[in-house]
Amino acid sequence: MNLDKTRIPRDSLAISLPQRYAFLHGEAGESPASIDMLKIVKDTDPRMRKKCDPVAVPLNEENDALIHEMMRYIKDSQDPAFREKHPSVREGVGLAAPQIGKSLRMLVIYYPRGDKYPPVELALANPRIITNSIRKAYLQSGEGCLSVDADHPGHVIRDFKIKVRAYDALAKQDVEIVARGYDAIVLQHEIDHLDGILFYDRIPKDNPFAEPPNSEAIRRAPPSTRRLFLTLSGASMRAYVLKSKSILENCFYYRFLPKTIMSVTSGFRLSRRKGKQP
Repeated sequence: MNLDKTRIPRDSLAISLPQRYAFLHGEAGESPASIDMLKIVKDTDPRMRKKCDPVAVPLNEENDALIHEMMRYIKDSQDPAFREKHPSVREGVGLAAPQIGKSLRMLVIYYPRGDKYPPVELALANPRIITNSIRKAYLQSGEGCLSVDADHPGHVIRDFKIKVRAYDALAKQDVEIVARGYDAIVLQHEIDHLDGILFYDRIPKDNPFAEPPNSEAIRRAPPSTRRLFLTLSGASMRAYVLKSKSILENCFYYRFLPKTIMSVTSGFRLSRRKGKQP
């Protein structure tokens, strides 16, 4: 997914554990290999219409290196200095393996959210949507794609809320992710690539700018919450929100296997808490 058609929400929420992106944050400077290795496949290529193959997890060395290189490419694409050196590179927020000619069920997503909060940073293998909302959503400005050069105006109708199961290549464990609003749209865009679906396939042909009932135009994320509690367990996950009822409008949250309660406070400092849930 590229940024030609949408702005990154600066204050959308993502719960992202430090170990998930410590590897990436430890790197400095650009990676020349991201340009040498990764060539973006366009939508006219038949490979973009094929359903991708699942990958074995934990990832082998080759696939692990590939998914990290995909992440580096997306991060580099958001660097103006990098794009100046490489004019063919377009700015993006997500990349799926078929977009670089690999028929593998892997994707990456990265976008910053301002100075106060860590970026949204996902590197997923074998993601699948297990539940979705009746409520629909679409980006008011439309969607774009690194693999699509032509303009396709219209509303790309998607689910407002989804739950995804996947292998997190940064945390190196299976996770469940609940995403809403903008975050859900980006995830669905990238997962579609793994099934040979392009964003313009979802634009209504008879009325491209139709607004379905029970749908919402996504413009930007709501104000961040003061505090969010998550119960992370193998059986269930519940979110408790204090001082803000709108936080779940645009957010990710995760379920990991170890049972714990995580308190996420302003600035997303993470701490373990004992005792009863609020």
